Amino acid sequence: EENKGWELGFEKKSPDNILQFGATYFSNDIDNLIGFDAMFRSINIAKATSKGVEAFAQILFKKSSVRIDFTYTDIKDKTYQSKILRRPKEKISFKLDHQFSDAVKANILIRTIGDRFDTDFRPYPFEDVVLEGYTVVNLSASYQVMQTVTLNGRIDNLFDEDYQDVLTYNTPNRSGYIGVKLSL
Repeated sequence: EENKGWELGFEKKSPDNILQFGATYFSNDIDNLIGFDAMFRSINIAKATSKGVEAFAQILFKKSSVRIDFTYTDIKDKTYQSKILRRPKEKISFKLDHQFSDAVKANILIRTIGDRFDTDFRPYPFEDVVLEGYTVVNLSASYQVMQTVTLNGRIDNLFDEDYQDVLTYNTPNRSGYIGVKLSL
């Protein structure tokens, strides 16, 4: 891939550093964008453009923080004047972190992905389809048992959302993970 682009943005903090927010406009002209053909082989999309806006806001409290991010992207195949598969126009995330004590931390992350265009390669002729947007909620927590030992736990897709990033390719159901981190 080769990319020529520019962006213009700003970030601002409140005088007490409790509130932070910013936004960026971006524009890219891309040559040889990596994509996939009907047989799932890598191909290069000769010319593409990507334009959009990213914005965020964050509030810090004594033991918590709240952050929201938003991205709007308009990406097009300029060679064929068509949409590029599986690229959402909108993405939103919301994250809440909280420190219950010096040893216990937890967070919740909510991600929303907008509709995406895809191609159904099963029928002939192939059909253009829209993959519905989705929202996934993830939880994680950690407990520092001692200075060198931390227990971690995570639940991804808490509400067992059924969604696909690629048509006919399933994504993980609700999943749980536990771990131990040793720092020497």
